[in-house]
Amino acid sequence: SLQVLERSEHHAVLELRTGGFYAVRQADGSVVLEIPGMEEIPDPGLPALPVKRAFVDAVVGRGVRLGAVVPRDVVSFPDLVPALSGRPEMVQSGEGVVRARVRRAGGARSLDGGLFPVSAARLAGTAFQGELKKALLELWPLRWDSSAKRLELARRLVVRLEFAGNEEGESSRGALSRGRRVPSRLRLSGDRPLADLAVEQRGLYAVRFEDLFGPLHPRVSASELRLSRQGDAVAFHIEPAGSSFGRGSVLYFFTEGAALNPYGKEAVYELSLSRSGGPTMPLVSAHPSGDVLSSASSLERWEENKSFQPGLLEAPDLWLWDTLVAPVRKSYHFVVGSVGSASEASPLTVFLQGGSDQDGVDDHHVRVWVNGTAAGDVVWDGMTPKAFSASLAPGIVHEGDNLLEVESLGDAGATYSLVFLDRFELVHPRALSAAGGVFEASFPLSGSAEVSGLGLGSLLLDLTSPNTPQWLFGASTTQSGLAFRVETGRRYLALSAQNVLHPEVRSPIPSALRSRLNRAEYLVIGPDAFLPAAQPLLDLREGQGLVVKAASLEEVYQEFGHGEATPQAIRDFIAYAYHFWRGPLLRYVLLLGDASYDYKDFLHSGAPNPLPPLLVKTSYLWTASDPAYAAVNGDDLLPDLALGRLPASTMEEAHALVDKVVAFETSGLTLTEGPAVLVADNPDGGGDFESSAQRVAPLLAASHTVETIFLREQGSATRPAIASALDRGAALMSYLGHGGIAVWASENVFNNQDVALLAPQSRQPVLLTMDCLNGYFHFPFLNSLAEELLKAQGKGSIASFAPSGLSLHEPADLFHQALIREITSGAHPRLGDAVLAAQADFAQTGAFPELLSIYNLLGDPALRIR
Repeated sequence: SLQVLERSEHHAVLELRTGGFYAVRQADGSVVLEIPGMEEIPDPGLPALPVKRAFVDAVVGRGVRLGAVVPRDVVSFPDLVPALSGRPEMVQSGEGVVRARVRRAGGARSLDGGLFPVSAARLAGTAFQGELKKALLELWPLRWDSSAKRLELARRLVVRLEFAGNEEGESSRGALSRGRRVPSRLRLSGDRPLADLAVEQRGLYAVRFEDLFGPLHPRVSASELRLSRQGDAVAFHIEPAGSSFGRGSVLYFFTEGAALNPYGKEAVYELSLSRSGGPTMPLVSAHPSGDVLSSASSLERWEENKSFQPGLLEAPDLWLWDTLVAPVRKSYHFVVGSVGSASEASPLTVFLQGGSDQDGVDDHHVRVWVNGTAAGDVVWDGMTPKAFSASLAPGIVHEGDNLLEVESLGDAGATYSLVFLDRFELVHPRALSAAGGVFEASFPLSGSAEVSGLGLGSLLLDLTSPNTPQWLFGASTTQSGLAFRVETGRRYLALSAQNVLHPEVRSPIPSALRSRLNRAEYLVIGPDAFLPAAQPLLDLREGQGLVVKAASLEEVYQEFGHGEATPQAIRDFIAYAYHFWRGPLLRYVLLLGDASYDYKDFLHSGAPNPLPPLLVKTSYLWTASDPAYAAVNGDDLLPDLALGRLPASTMEEAHALVDKVVAFETSGLTLTEGPAVLVADNPDGGGDFESSAQRVAPLLAASHTVETIFLREQGSATRPAIASALDRGAALMSYLGHGGIAVWASENVFNNQDVALLAPQSRQPVLLTMDCLNGYFHFPFLNSLAEELLKAQGKGSIASFAPSGLSLHEPADLFHQALIREITSGAHPRLGDAVLAAQADFAQTGAFPELLSIYNLLGDPALRIR
């Protein structure tokens, strides 16, 4: 048990009492250690020791540090060697069911002598949940002495936390632990926006004064202009050079284009007036001088994004090109133009990603070929990225079509090898000619370069530092082209005036979202086209006494996303409303729109992404987290307000989902009547799901008739039993067990195709699915089961609380108990209040905190439940 022994504004003293532990002997003689209420933090190759996580109230405005850590009543166990920790991994069955497991490491990592961990306590950080500041502690009552080869148990572990110093950005709300921490990113710029400049392609862009202001607008001081993207200043150049920007002036800037934006097909630059101005491109003379050079080199890249791999946690890029399961050899054609003749080698880099891992051996052996010539091979281990580099002899790469071959041999030592191709790049000799009027290259020596195909009016930049390119002047036109001075190793771009690109100029959308006169308890956010569908729900909530407001995503992106459609813009807007709008305090946020992880439509699935997901990294995969949108007080992931989503893909779905909620409430339906149904998978190594259902049944019995549907008992009758329970009008239904995106249980006892077969229901239940991936709402190819039930008209569910990631049963069981307690307590009139209280209850247990990020409410958080 954990108790707070002392507490003041300056410190807190806690004591963890641990009576004992369980030790399960393994085949290798080691023991798996278990202490009820504690978990292992996976760290492959280190001793697997139970840890107690605890959130402790901290003092707003003061820093938190770990003071004395004193183990007491220490008992040694010389005959017990802890098993090694492992790596979390996701296992998928043929039915689409996924399971989380930890695969034990095959070898131990070296430890310094003495106790591991060195300290029996660690301060993992601070967070706010609502307005309550908390410090997250991790406590190890069991430690391993690697020198003496023994376990040590501290039956009493006393820890002191010190509250001292100033914590900038925090403000108190009366009580010691209550307050706010406003994220620094919410600070308002004092710049006055003039225009948004949208680009797609990489290149040099030009925008005329007249395109921005019209011919009658007065000149603008060049020193007051600021160009930026996502708030970061971008260097620009004005021609003709001078102190003002007016009629006849052109503003130039260079961009990498849409590649800069992971969330959309364009990048948006903001041109504004700023008292401090913005950076301009340095002006550098390129008057030709020195020896005439005859060789140059160009860097070219090839990449296709065909496969999203969220389970590759160490991958620098989740979007990959191709899959290679050894043994296999695959070919990739690529075209190289303007190849020059040179005696130097051509550096090639192929970016690979390991997708499998077998303990104790190297996993991957890949060989690379270019135009039939072996470039070399590489061996590496694990699910890690690997860059293969080689120097191709002169003549191997030629003008026109070339062939890259990647062979995964499967002989590194592992019995199975999965490798992904990400991309490849090549530096090749470049002819000194501007094919199509564009030349980009670097030079091995300093001197004078003459590039054919360019003439009067051509433009020249030094792109060695793309964020701050240099504007070069003084180049000379010759009979054959353009001559200019170059320096060793620097990268140059020369292009004709005809190849200068032009951005789409947009006027900033007028917005009052940053006005502190705004107020809302209930906020709906969605695409402008969807908001009319929300009006009946806004009217209903306003009639119930809530202060309501709707905000269009387009306006949100303008004000908080610098003109780009980013998930962070949505989170920042919600945070701004929470911190700066006048009272009453924002309590409920409804996101109106479906989501897809394919932000840029790489898969060409046609699936809409009207309200994009915010992806977070969990122990098992990158996945969507709507609770992260609700984490607005501080820079943590603990939700601070009630947030839900109606995942409408179309205007028609938006109307249908809103109408379903309105019909439910206007019919007088709540969760106080009707049966509660508990569905449980077969007990197995993943958890005793039946016992979990039986534990919550008494919590429901006081207010509901409780029905149980256990797969072990029902067998093939489970599916019709579930359908019958839904058809009879359950008030609440829970599923505990294994699952996948669209299915319950490995035996496939219920899936999203069964939803269409349900009969019209007198009421629809709130559905709690304590499994894996049932709430994976951002899958572009089909609705998750939680979505399918919510979208079913006149049947299915009225709201679903379901995970978008992998769930572990023991902590999910605690979460489920907290949800049932809060829903049935009678203390919460609305579903979101009960969910927010359950999130706080679960956080206080310290169990597997990432469940707070992956369990999403698909439904209206302001739904009346009594």
